[in-house]
Amino acid sequence: MPTGWTRWGLVALAVGIAGLTLWLNASATRQRTASEGGSERTALTEPLGSGVVSAAAFGTEVLWAEGPALYKRTIGAADGARTALASLTFRPTQVLWSPSGDAALLRKSGEPDTWVHARWENLSAAASLHFGILTPSWSTDGKRILYSFSGADATPIAVANPDGSNWQVVMEPTHTIDRIWWPGSGVYAVGRDYTAKPPRYVRILMSSKRVETLAEHNDVNQMGVVPNPAGTLAVLDGTSDTTPTLRLTTLETGSVEALGVAGVTDRAAWQDDATLIAVTADNAVVSVAVATKKITTLGRWPATVPVPDRLIAATKERLVIEANGELSEVPRALIKSR
Repeated sequence: MPTGWTRWGLVALAVGIAGLTLWLNASATRQRTASEGGSERTALTEPLGSGVVSAAAFGTEVLWAEGPALYKRTIGAADGARTALASLTFRPTQVLWSPSGDAALLRKSGEPDTWVHARWENLSAAASLHFGILTPSWSTDGKRILYSFSGADATPIAVANPDGSNWQVVMEPTHTIDRIWWPGSGVYAVGRDYTAKPPRYVRILMSSKRVETLAEHNDVNQMGVVPNPAGTLAVLDGTSDTTPTLRLTTLETGSVEALGVAGVTDRAAWQDDATLIAVTADNAVVSVAVATKKITTLGRWPATVPVPDRLIAATKERLVIEANGELSEVPRALIKSR
């Protein structure tokens, strides 16, 4: 027969084992909840920066501005490290990154605003472009820029070196094209003509110096363009009677067709040249095989993660998003059907 002390010892041991079991079960539940995207906020969603301006992705790297500082990071880097590219003397309100990642065009507030070209290796040689330039675009090799600017009687389109030197007018459209995207080989560009009624997307044919209408839009404030990495296709914002929809244009032909996705270009990114990832108007996450127009629903946006204002990048493992001025990486494993 156990003595009184032995009996109490056995009771204490049983209580200890029960407590350990409860703790292990609770820990497993927390881990399972995290992996399933449950109600707990987890470290699986990795914050990259706050107060972010003009985040963009090039290949496996994402670049962004925070105040006067510019950073880059490899998507999915295990150590969470980011690299400081430059510390500026002003806070840019917009950054257009060179495709090579070693320079940028920086919009500087003023009367009027100006664009500054800066290379990280020699910030002291940063050069202001001439006044009147509307939003420019880089060539794919980063050696030239294409832009429109306010002239006396028209809004010419010009090409120049990135620092604004050796600029040359290539055409003088009859309408003001205030935003230009110059993807791929540079043979074609896509522009936004906000002076047309209604506003319209245009295709700019560089060799023949012509401008053609691609599609109309009823809201100039929501007219984005997202070219694929090869610069052969681009997604455009579209409208319908009830909700915004995405459209696809083939730059070589100028054809435009509906993708069948309710959403906006701010929340769309190319996984590769032929696959588009989008967060829809009702917060579903879909994959679109653009060659066949096949739409696959990957799941719902996780309740533990802020709904993105912008989808910056999409890889097979991760999404990079901007939400409420904060930049984060979201593992795609968190996106599940529910």
